[in-house]
Amino acid sequence: MILESIGSCPLADGIISEITIRTDQVVVKYKSWNDKDFDIVFNNSLGLNNYRAVGNVVSHIEILKDGKDQHMRHCQTLSERALESELVELKMYLFIEAWGTCSILEVYASDVVVLEN
Repeated sequence: MILESIGSCPLADGIISEITIRTDQVVVKYKSWNDKDFDIVFNNSLGLNNYRAVGNVVSHIEILKDGKDQHMRHCQTLSERALESELVELKMYLFIEAWGTCSILEVYASDVVVLEN
């Protein structure tokens, strides 16, 4: 599934300005093309892969529903410590760079909420 927006947050041509990692949450500070600031909050997060995402322009977010399988492949050690119930709803959120097809940020989480600042 491809998302071009989450709630009121348009994703095309926005910039990731900051990533904050909490116990079971990842917060991505995001500035949209029209200069609005958003917090994209990933709840029940089990991990992420960051490929120099801060400061880069995003085209869209792809969601892979088989996040459990993807997570198992990428983070086997962490998955062994995770509860099976945590893995059931896990999705993989891929922030895709604007001028290519590569992901610059991958977040493994079960839920996402957007807050406008």
